Amino acid sequence: MCLLAGCGGGSSSALPSGAIAVVCGQTVTRAQFADLMQQGRAAYAVAKKPFPAPGTATRKTIEQHVVSLLVQHAEQRSAGPSLGVRVTTAQVNAAFAQLLKSQFGGSRVKLTAALGKQGVTLADLRDSERSSLLQAAIANKVEAHVKV
Repeated sequence: MCLLAGCGGGSSSALPSGAIAVVCGQTVTRAQFADLMQQGRAAYAVAKKPFPAPGTATRKTIEQHVVSLLVQHAEQRSAGPSLGVRVTTAQVNAAFAQLLKSQFGGSRVKLTAALGKQGVTLADLRDSERSSLLQAAIANKVEAHVKV
């Protein structure tokens, strides 16, 4: 793992402006972190639960999970090309179409309403689909060379 992180305790002057970490050359931004935290708030709201207050153990756990997810995605984006793994727009479109059909009966209106309740945009969903496809492709590539 290659990581340069701004953890709040020391100097993070080597980080680009607006970044919370740089992972293998991939910048993880405060905006990405804030977007995922907002999605968490929305999920709590849907469940009719208050979002954990700053400084609480639960809030810290959520924040750690969000950072971990963002770091994993950055690692995958970095590792993909070196492994010869690429996710195309056509693959993302196909996964999106399958999700739309299987979960929402092909209705973009239903999809958009569900995403709105969760604080997720179509762009967020497409990015998530791309990350899932990349993760699966990397796993397939690595596992193809495993001998048990």
